[in-house]
Formats: sequence, structure tokens, C-alpha cells
Amino acid sequence: MGASKKTFFLLLLTLLSSTVSATEKPVIIDRSDLSGKEFIGNISINGIRGSFDDAIRALQGKAEKLGGSQLNITALGTPGDSSLWSGNAKVYR
Repeated sequence: MGASKKTFFLLLLTLLSSTVSATEKPVIIDRSDLSGKEFIGNISINGIRGSFDDAIRALQGKAEKLGGSQLNITALGTPGDSSLWSGNAKVYR
């Protein structure tokens, strides 16, 4: 492989890794990790069909739209034996 091809692949790899890190979902943090974080708002979900992971992803998506990089989930569950999830979280950056 020539030097120009190696340079191209290294550049491509760098761009791809930058894109991946720019699209990371907000991280879930514990209450004990809130010190020094900037609170930017509350979010909630309601009627999310699917699994626990689907509900987490929905909260992360809302936090991301709000500009947050971290969230603290304050409530998450399904009423009765429903498969529809509801939840609340506080968003930080």
C-alpha cells in the first residue's frame, strides 16, 4: 500500500472516530455524581412501547435534544402489567 493510500485511510479513520464520539448518547449518572454539573432541565417520557432499554433510549434522545450530556433518572416504570413505559429525568451538561 502506497503512502498516499495510508494517509487517506488514517484521515478517514480519524474522521469516522470524530463522528462516532460526536453522536454518543447522554450518559446516565447517579445522584452522587451531580456535584459540579450544570442542570439544564427536566424531561419525561410516556407511553413508550417496548423494553426497559427502549425507555432508556427515549430518555437519552430527549436529553440529547435538550443539549445534555448526562442525565439522572428520577423515575422509570410501567403502570400495572402494561408494556408502556413512563419516566422522568434531570438533564445536565
